[in-house]
Amino acid sequence: MSGYRNTQDAIESVSTMKSEFDSMKGRTLEDMSDMVQQFNSKIASKKAALEPIIRELRSVRQQAQVVTTTFSQTCILLCYRK
Repeated sequence: MSGYRNTQDAIESVSTMKSEFDSMKGRTLEDMSDMVQQFNSKIASKKAALEPIIRELRSVRQQAQVVTTTFSQTCILLCYRK
């Protein structure tokens, strides 16, 4: 009978430990989920802040392309005149 009792106690102990580990795992998953939500929120916020700057950069790049093309064409024309 004492072997049965020892086995029963061991099973209960393992069951308790498993329950504690499961609880810890659940908390860890919740913490990770919260961190992911915070990261996504920060990314969205920074993306929104950068959006107008990126639009302006695209416009300036287009203007620079026009100026570069005009400059290149002018140089070619001046080179042929000489």
